[in-house]
Amino acid sequence: MLLGSGLAAIVSAQIGWGGSRRSRTAPRFKPAEHRDNGFAFCRLMYTSVRREREGYGWSTDYPAADVNFMIRFSELTSTAVDLGDRGNPNHWVVKITSPELFTCPFVLASDVGTIGLSGEEV
Repeated sequence: MLLGSGLAAIVSAQIGWGGSRRSRTAPRFKPAEHRDNGFAFCRLMYTSVRREREGYGWSTDYPAADVNFMIRFSELTSTAVDLGDRGNPNHWVVKITSPELFTCPFVLASDVGTIGLSGEEV
């Protein structure tokens, strides 16, 4: 009994601190009026047609991986990073059919083994 409750606590702690990779965060789309003040990248949003173990389509590890990438990028390069109002690095989600896709200097596509493209997206 004690071992079972200990394991439950460990699993619960992992999920509470990012052990679950399923995002519960709404996607951050770039506001039309936003002007870049440095580097920011985009994560590609797409429709998943199947599931993979431990994967959640475009939102796998979102937004934690995006924030981490931008922080490490700013620490390891001399490139200016686009910062938001609170000093956090900006990162955006972009749909495949969005014209904004072509304004992104770098596009991340996560867990693409689940992607399904419509005729419009091809």
